Amino acid sequence: MTSTIERSIDIDASADRVWHIAAHEFDRVGEWTSQLNFSKANTDVPVPTDATVGGRVCSAPGFGEVKETITNFSEQGRTLTYEVEGLPGFVKQVNNTWTVTPLGEGRARINMRVVLNTNAFPGRLLVPILSRKLGTSIGIYQQEMKLWVEEGRISPAKEKLKAKLAAKAAA
Repeated sequence: MTSTIERSIDIDASADRVWHIAAHEFDRVGEWTSQLNFSKANTDVPVPTDATVGGRVCSAPGFGEVKETITNFSEQGRTLTYEVEGLPGFVKQVNNTWTVTPLGEGRARINMRVVLNTNAFPGRLLVPILSRKLGTSIGIYQQEMKLWVEEGRISPAKEKLKAKLAAKAAA
């Protein structure tokens, strides 16, 4: 069973700046999004031409660790696709394609298109729930990316998550 989730957001920054953060700071996303506890470069995968990393390892609150490997990277087209590993067994494959499009002077759009392939069972039952959750997560991620790119600051939700993780580490 296949499900596609697509979301876009316009950002008041140049396409080059948005692309730099999306693509060339790919492994640093955990610094600014509340959707992840942390992220780091995955040094076990090859680095595509023009990319700075081949993938990343991420930990999502309440979900665990996943590996994301870049499978397509185009500096000229400002697009990248990565595949996610480490999801529940009923998920066959997840790909996410990011495309950054210039909208004129100092404005750009980032589009994210997630394709989720699952086994027929229990995928058929769980895909609507997972798709809704992914759509919400992508929306939050994009809002936080907008804040990070435009203002260089993290969201209140990420501040709260950082404090929670620091308290847990100190305990």
